[in-house]
Amino acid sequence: MLFFWEEECTRWRLLDMEERELVDRLGVGGVEGDERIAVEESLRVVRAKKGVPPSLRDESGRAVEGEELPAYGE
Repeated sequence: MLFFWEEECTRWRLLDMEERELVDRLGVGGVEGDERIAVEESLRVVRAKKGVPPSLRDESGRAVEGEELPAYGE
């Protein structure tokens, strides 16, 4: 369990750093046009990754769509 939390903290720290870097790039006036759109999209992706709970992610951290979680038999 401790290993899981350590990995989760590392994951969040990296996502926070990436988000901060993207926000800083948007704050600079030199980002325009297609580059700005790409940075905004990357920022949305990072924020979406932060919102996916561990039970709905695969090993890479991406959301798993349509996969049913294991359940106890009746």
